[in-house]
Amino acid sequence: MNDFIKLHPKNYKEVSDKVIFYINEQKVSQNNFESIFKELRASKTLVVTSYKKNASSERRYSVYVGHYVLNFFGSDYLNLQCTSVLYGKKAVEKKDNLYRTKIFTIIPSGGVFVVYNKEIHPSVSDNSWKMEQSVLNNLLDSMEAYFEADDANEDGSDAKKEKIKISERFRRNIIRPFRDYTDKENWVEQYKQAQGDGIGYFRREFIRKNDKGPVYGFYSTDINANPENGSFSIGDRVTVIDTNGTEHGVYTGVIEDIDDESDDAVILSIAIYHQADDIDLPLTGRLVMAVNDTQTRVRSKVIRSMERCKLESKYMYHVFDDFSVDGYEEIQDDLKDYLVEKMASQYPPNQMQLEAIIKGILTEDLLLVLGPPGTGKTTVISFWVEYFIKKGLRVLISSQNNAAVDNVLARFGTIAETVRLGNENKVQDNCKAYLPQNKIASMQDYYNQNYDRVQEELEYNKEEIRLYKGRLEIYKKLYETYFERKKVLDEYIAMNRENMRRIAELYENVEKVEKELDSLLEYRARKEIFLQVYETKSFLVRLLRKRYFNRAKAELEEGEPYLKTLREKYVQSIDAYNSMTKVAEQQNLEYRDKNVESAYNESLRLLKEYSQKTSTDEFLPKFRGEISKLYDTPCFEIEPSNNWTIIMSEAEALASLEKIISKMSRALGEWNDIVNNERNDIMQNALLETCKIVGATCIGINSNKDFANVKFDVAIIDEAGQIQIHNALIPMSRARKNLLLGDYKQIPPCANDDVVAACEADEIDTKLLNMSFFEYIFEAMRKKTIDRLESQGLDRSLILKPVLEDYEAEPYKKFEPETVQDMIKRVTEDPKKLVNLNSQFRMPGNISDIISEWFYEGNYHSSYNMDKFSAIVPGTDKPLVVISTSKAKKRKESQPASKMGYQNLYEAELIANMVADIVESQQEKAKGEYLEKIEDNIGIISAYGAQVRLIRERLGKKKLGIKESQIRSMVASLDSFQGQERPLILYSLTRSTTYKKPEMGRVGFMKELRRLNVAFTRCQKQLVIVGDIDYLTQCMNMEALKDEGTEWPCAHQEETEIIDNDTINQCAECPAICERKFARFMRLLMQHVDAGAGNSFQSEDFFRRNA
Repeated sequence: MNDFIKLHPKNYKEVSDKVIFYINEQKVSQNNFESIFKELRASKTLVVTSYKKNASSERRYSVYVGHYVLNFFGSDYLNLQCTSVLYGKKAVEKKDNLYRTKIFTIIPSGGVFVVYNKEIHPSVSDNSWKMEQSVLNNLLDSMEAYFEADDANEDGSDAKKEKIKISERFRRNIIRPFRDYTDKENWVEQYKQAQGDGIGYFRREFIRKNDKGPVYGFYSTDINANPENGSFSIGDRVTVIDTNGTEHGVYTGVIEDIDDESDDAVILSIAIYHQADDIDLPLTGRLVMAVNDTQTRVRSKVIRSMERCKLESKYMYHVFDDFSVDGYEEIQDDLKDYLVEKMASQYPPNQMQLEAIIKGILTEDLLLVLGPPGTGKTTVISFWVEYFIKKGLRVLISSQNNAAVDNVLARFGTIAETVRLGNENKVQDNCKAYLPQNKIASMQDYYNQNYDRVQEELEYNKEEIRLYKGRLEIYKKLYETYFERKKVLDEYIAMNRENMRRIAELYENVEKVEKELDSLLEYRARKEIFLQVYETKSFLVRLLRKRYFNRAKAELEEGEPYLKTLREKYVQSIDAYNSMTKVAEQQNLEYRDKNVESAYNESLRLLKEYSQKTSTDEFLPKFRGEISKLYDTPCFEIEPSNNWTIIMSEAEALASLEKIISKMSRALGEWNDIVNNERNDIMQNALLETCKIVGATCIGINSNKDFANVKFDVAIIDEAGQIQIHNALIPMSRARKNLLLGDYKQIPPCANDDVVAACEADEIDTKLLNMSFFEYIFEAMRKKTIDRLESQGLDRSLILKPVLEDYEAEPYKKFEPETVQDMIKRVTEDPKKLVNLNSQFRMPGNISDIISEWFYEGNYHSSYNMDKFSAIVPGTDKPLVVISTSKAKKRKESQPASKMGYQNLYEAELIANMVADIVESQQEKAKGEYLEKIEDNIGIISAYGAQVRLIRERLGKKKLGIKESQIRSMVASLDSFQGQERPLILYSLTRSTTYKKPEMGRVGFMKELRRLNVAFTRCQKQLVIVGDIDYLTQCMNMEALKDEGTEWPCAHQEETEIIDNDTINQCAECPAICERKFARFMRLLMQHVDAGAGNSFQSEDFFRRNA
């Protein structure tokens, strides 16, 4: 085999680490494996060729060793997985073509290892089946780069394709952080598992058994067990670790539920994958996150594709380099027609929504839509999806979390074939029907439900054909009898006509002979009379007439023979005539005896009578199902003259239908076998071919192997403001253009502190860990747009100026096509690919104006109709209500027994009392109906889980008739409420102490103001804020700077009571997340309240006046 190296000396890769092949024991016998293993281990070089099943499939490889050829690919399980092994004649045939094939050479200096029958050969200390990820990636990169380059050289058309160059800036700003964050996350997960980090549990007990295995409850008081701290969530895979040193197996399971209601412990319900007796699981120990290499594999594969310029979204290489975007697609007439229709609907898009819709449909590359709460992001998505589906495009819907994906799919999943990829435990109930396994199961159920019906239809149609053929046969026989009798009758008529002609002819001959005879006899009679008269004459007269006498006599004598002949002829003609007449009479008698005419008339009568039936429902067949669509109903005539042709054509049609039914029956049987086959590739392929909308989380879209190579025309990524670069780029890489919607002014991505620390330890920039990729590219594109405006001498505020200033949405208003065409043209002339949705109908301006001023540069407008406003909370008359606890002695915070989080009993009591007042204020007749849906009307939020539990407890003790399930829905943490809305939101600030000075840390993670943005914008009608306002408006703690010798802009600035635009702008431009900024926001809030935007009460006064 060494000879092969000389053919392509440069095309090789030396691998100094292990090269691991995986061979399925079901495909290769033990004897063959031993031979293959021996050949592989002895190989100093491995000769590799490559092939692809089709242009869109993944590349596969073949390695040639001794008498064998191993076909393999780079597995997600970090080894080279063999799909088949050729030997004997097949191996020889493949090797014969080797000299005509491009080859690559692997030099496995670290040795070749083979996984077979669940063991690695030869054995290694760690028993790992995996190659080092970087080693495998480098090997696959080298092979693919070589073969892809050769493919391009052989294909002349590829030479014409534009070469994509990856700039150093793109590598530095995009690829490097993508790879670094991926590697560090993976390292942290592996480190945590190796160190046994996680949460401790002091008790475990069996709960139940389900299809995954036994479910155990693990009890923990570890602070990280609380779901608010983000260590674990439902659906996570965890490993049970024994910390007591006893010998137990390793058990992995999935978290099915987390019960944090008890103050004593958090109970994690975990389904263990393997069968286990109680004795097998340690009674105490630790739960650690199971290393989930799926994320790493998915991200690494995208990184490889990105480095090879294999992404569908080719625009990334230049847009994310210098943020210069491409233009727009050519405007199609159907877009104009679509918008004319939608703009004339009951709910037309508003000004900025219309701009986003047009830009999203026509952009060639990328569009970013900033959508603050209630501005209609879902409306924009609905227009996009509907239009794309009408155009026959395939759409990917993605987001970081499952709920965001499901919220979109639940609304649009019915307009086209939809698939939801992901873990069934994490998918909402209303979207589980879209999961591939459920779609296929649904298809199978539908098929099985209809199988008997279709079979019955086919049998019914067969019977209809049989019966109809019988009716046609009767009709045909009537016709045949009719034709036979008509033929006989026609023959009789023709014969009779011939006889009559012959008789007439003979009679004419008789008359002719008779006339001739009469003429002759008359002539002779005159001669004879002349002779008789001559004898009576005198001699002299006789003498004179002698000559005439002699002549007359001679003529009589001479004519005697002729007369005789003529008489004979006359007799003969009469005989012939009489004979013919007798023959005709005889034939007539014979036909009359046969009743020819009456038989004919009878067959004609029967035929006409049966023809009448062809117009009745009983005559024609009543086919069912698809056969009915293939059958053209004939139009029989009441008069049967032309129906014979129809009968014959019907016979042909029925023969054709019988063949079709026979084929359908066979196909139905084959499909029945296929459909109910456990490994249903045909159903899977049908799903892949027909799906038009696919929903998946960022990682999930590349985790499903069946959908790994599905191409998308457009990817819509919702809630993009919460997605980091190494997650966002995965769905973005799957489509030629990306539409991102989000609001980075709300909850930011949650950066793992350990990953941040690991990056900082290696001096890796963590900027893109702490912000969403959406924010990064939005701000970069925004800055580029501002620079362009200022370079033209224009004000930067023009970036917020709507393109369609003159457009006003009005229900049912009809716009002329030319007007809409002009709007589209104006929108596509705007070069910026940023849209700020800025109009909301969700909440009153009293609330949104504060949010707008602090977060959105004043570009967040309320269209709420205050004429319809009525206060929900008794004793208030404004949409915004602040109830300060600052003067109450019992206002202070505390910690629960578990020391996890904070709670405030006084605020919990206030809120419970307020809910009681609201319920009691309802009219008696309406109270029951209000209580039935109270969770849809009131939302109670706190940033702290302990406070949520306390409020639930105090509310339950009020005995207001509210169910426990309703209370759980009403009272929840901030994260639980994201994406939801309620007419009334009650927000408990919770934090309040007397011992912490302003410079000390007072509010912890609550200082992240974007969380307050989320909380306050959940309300539709009224927002009530409960807390120690004096305490929270005086916070001064500031984040420490990493760089020595630098300071924050406000470090030496004296605080003023008034929060003006300069202060807001200063905070907006400052990247710090500090308590001083939090206090400024709270003071701005109180400025608006004091200016009349809201009601302000001291807690004791409020309840005293409402008592």
